[in-house]
Amino acid sequence: MEIITVKRLRPLFEPYEDLWDIWKISKDCFLTRKQIIVFENYLNTGSLEGSCRKFRIDIKKAEHILNVTIILLHFKQPDFEKWIVSTVSKCSEFWFINAPIKKLPIPLRFRKLLTDLKEPNLKSVLNKYSQFDLYKKWSVDRTIEFKKILKGYNCDNLLRI
Repeated sequence: MEIITVKRLRPLFEPYEDLWDIWKISKDCFLTRKQIIVFENYLNTGSLEGSCRKFRIDIKKAEHILNVTIILLHFKQPDFEKWIVSTVSKCSEFWFINAPIKKLPIPLRFRKLLTDLKEPNLKSVLNKYSQFDLYKKWSVDRTIEFKKILKGYNCDNLLRI
């Protein structure tokens, strides 16, 4: 199996990037310690040689570990997003609505949609946009999904109709 380039790996890592350091040590992380280290080493250096030395494995074994890790990250992204929702529900509402949008532990697609609104935080978005406004900007389905995310954080009451 051919190894993926770091450039092609970056978009796969993007949804995980902001919360990677917290998630990789959580009990909900579906990767092993070895997979995390091999993945991080490759992402940072573009090489598997450091992982081969660290774990005393050959390049084929390191490639296999990296490829399995990539597959897991791709196919288990919904599990990661569920973890985000459950983690954030434990955070205070104040922090959640006042945090910069790029730091919100919500699915990446919603961070991108919110960033496109050009508001600094969720509080500003909720003050400026009603549910109807978001229907027009995004779509009914996306707005309903966003409202479900807010409900998971006990903030759905802040979205005006």
